[in-house]
Amino acid sequence: MKVRLFYLYKLFENFVPVYPVYLLLFEQRGIPVSDISLLLSIWSLSVVLLEVPSGILADYWSRKHMIVLAALFKAIGYGLRIFADSFFLFALGFLLWGVSCSFASGSEEALLYDTLKEYNEEDKFDEVYGKGSFYGTVGIVAAMVIGGIISQYFGIKWALIVSIFSMLSAACIASRLKESNVFAKENASEVSSKIKEFMDTLKEASLLCLKNKDILIVICISIFVVGTSGVLDEYDQLVASNYGLGLGLVGIWGAVRYMMAGIGSLIAHKLRMLFEKTWAKDRFFTLLQLCLIGSIFLGVAGFVGHIAIMPIYGLYFLVMATASTLHEDYIQQKVTGEGRATVHSLISLAYNIYGILFYAIFSWVLRYYNMHTGLVFVAVYMIACSIVLYIGQKFNFSDGK
Repeated sequence: MKVRLFYLYKLFENFVPVYPVYLLLFEQRGIPVSDISLLLSIWSLSVVLLEVPSGILADYWSRKHMIVLAALFKAIGYGLRIFADSFFLFALGFLLWGVSCSFASGSEEALLYDTLKEYNEEDKFDEVYGKGSFYGTVGIVAAMVIGGIISQYFGIKWALIVSIFSMLSAACIASRLKESNVFAKENASEVSSKIKEFMDTLKEASLLCLKNKDILIVICISIFVVGTSGVLDEYDQLVASNYGLGLGLVGIWGAVRYMMAGIGSLIAHKLRMLFEKTWAKDRFFTLLQLCLIGSIFLGVAGFVGHIAIMPIYGLYFLVMATASTLHEDYIQQKVTGEGRATVHSLISLAYNIYGILFYAIFSWVLRYYNMHTGLVFVAVYMIACSIVLYIGQKFNFSDGK
C-alpha cells in the first residue's frame, strides 16, 4: 500500500460538505423532527445488523473491494437525497449510509495492518493509522467550512453534488490500494465451505475478545471510557450553545474541535513512545492514564461552564482520539490467525449497542440537569469505569502488553 494513497483516501472519504447542513435539507423537504429521529434509528439498526456479517465478508473476500463499495453506497445515498421528496427515499438513503459504515468498519484497519505486516512494518500501525485519522479530520473540517459556504451561495443541492463527487473520488482512490488479506490466503481452501467457515471465524474472533482477558479489558476501556467521547460528540452543538456561542460560531467551533481530535490521532504514536519510555511500560496503563487525563479535562470543562474554558473541552477530545488510536493499534497487534476485520466488527457492534444505551440514559439525565452538569456526571462515570477496570486488571488479569 502506498501510504500517501491511504491518506488521500481518508481525506476524500471524510470530505462531505453536506454534513453540516443535511438537517436543514430535511427541514426544507418538510420532514418533521420525529421522522428525522426515525431516520437515524434506521441508520443505527442497519449498522448493528450488518456490522459482523460485513466483517466476516471482508475477511473471506476482499477488504479493498469492501472499502470501494462503502464509498459507492454512500455516493448513491447522497444522490437519492437530491431527488428525495418522501420519507421512503430518505430512509433508503440512510439505509445505504448504514451499509456503507458497516462495510468500511474493520476493512480499513485490517487492510492497513496486513499491508504493513507484509513489509514487516506492523509496528508503525499506530503512526500510520493516526496520520490517516488526522487527514480524515482535515477532510471533515474542510467540509464543515466549505459546506456552509456552498449551501449559502449555491444551495444545499450543490453541497450534495460535491459530496457525491468526493465519495466517487474516494472509491477510485481505494480501488488503487493494494489488496492484502493474510487471513483469506491462509483459508483459501476453506472459503467454498461457506456457512461453517464463517461461523468458525466468528467463534474464533469472539473467543479472542472474551477469553484473552488482557484484550477484553482493553476492549472495555475502548467502549465504556474512550468510546464515550464518540457518543458525546453528537451533543457537541448543544454543548457549544450552552457555552454561549451563536449559530455562526458553533460551526467554527465544530471545525476547531474536529481538528483537535485529528491532532490527537496524529501524535498518538509519539505520545505512546514517550509514555512507555518514562513511566507506563504497559499499553494498558498508557490507555488508563490518557482516560483519566481526558476525564479530568471533561469534568473541569463541565464544572466551570464558562466560554473561556472551551479549549479544555476540546482537549478532552484530543486526548480521547489519542487513546482511540492506541487502542486500535493494540487490538491489531493481538490478532493472529483470527479474522482481523471480524474482530473489529464485533467490537464495533458492542460499541454501537453501548451508544444506544448511553443516548437513552444521557437524554434522561438532561431532563433534570443542564448540559454542563451532564458533562460532570459523564466525567465522574469515566473515572469510575477506569478505576474499576484498573482494579480488575491489577488483581484478576494477567500482565501483558
